[in-house]
Amino acid sequence: MIAVRRADSAKERRDFLAVGRELHEGDPIWTPPLYDDLARTLSPDNPLFQDGRAERELYVAYRGERAVGRVLGHVHHAHNQRHGERAGFFGLLECPDELEVARALVDAVAARHRARGLERLRGPYELTISQCIGAVVSGFDEPASTSQSWNAPHLPRLLAELGFAPVYGAKVFRLDDVAGCDEDALLGDKHRAWLADPRVRVRAWDMTRFDDDLHAAMDLLNQSFAENYGFVPLSEPEVEFFARPMKRLVRPELTVFLELDGEPVSVGMVLPDFNVLVRAMAGELWPFGWAKFLLGSRAVRAGVLQFIATSPALQNKGLMRIVLAELVRRLKAHGFTSLDVTWIGDANAKSQAHMRALGMREKHALTLYERPL
Repeated sequence: MIAVRRADSAKERRDFLAVGRELHEGDPIWTPPLYDDLARTLSPDNPLFQDGRAERELYVAYRGERAVGRVLGHVHHAHNQRHGERAGFFGLLECPDELEVARALVDAVAARHRARGLERLRGPYELTISQCIGAVVSGFDEPASTSQSWNAPHLPRLLAELGFAPVYGAKVFRLDDVAGCDEDALLGDKHRAWLADPRVRVRAWDMTRFDDDLHAAMDLLNQSFAENYGFVPLSEPEVEFFARPMKRLVRPELTVFLELDGEPVSVGMVLPDFNVLVRAMAGELWPFGWAKFLLGSRAVRAGVLQFIATSPALQNKGLMRIVLAELVRRLKAHGFTSLDVTWIGDANAKSQAHMRALGMREKHALTLYERPL
């Protein structure tokens, strides 16, 4: 008999964070979450859950007193207002290959959303479109890199059996051999003309003015992605909340700003693939994990492209290729051997074409599912 409880007590919240460990025990592909980081993200301190932007519930499935699954149910009110929807979301779904457990978890979320008067249930969806979305439907033999989704192969089948249908597709890409990539071959005459323009400057992130560069990057991201599927601009408090830990992790030499007349018009950011370390640490940062994490991050030679964002006025002018080529140049110079890319929607054919032009292959296919409430 499966019982689903809202994770209100300290024990239930611990069960929510840790249940995946038992479900995936012995699986070298699974990457445990950074438990402290996940707890912080889901806490009321997250500005996303303030000022009416969003709300969330955590649910844990129990067989007797043993936790056997979990799910996050959430409503992103800012999304519904911006996109004219009455959608509720679910994410962080973990369960064994048992329809009974999956049904109990999804039904708990659906009942709560239905009581709010919502009309659609969509997921897997972390907290916002700017994070991980979708279930992995191919490429299960490769682990997720930083900012990528991963789930057991049975999850898409269980969602289909629960009445969910695909609503959006995306891809994750990987470049296996950075050294073999010819960045100059990415550039044509129009790109070289940009670089020859004396008004144009290519520079790295300036850590002495971290906050200024952070806000410049986020402004470009909010502008560049404004018309993308499901996008909601990040608020200033959200940016500061998520950027606080990032200050210790950013590799300034792996972030490229393209400026025109002194103003940033395009930006690209690569982070080391911290998941390499997380798997070795089993997701634990305490008591000594943070020291190992910070020291070990310098030895990681796998990179993950977090985003490239270009001012809307200059999109389709070749700036993305220039930023990509410069990032590859810097990755080579600093000894990186591989490069992953976070998800790109199938509707974004141009960005996917840029990845393939770089010599990247498809690593994971993702599907976002939906059903009526």
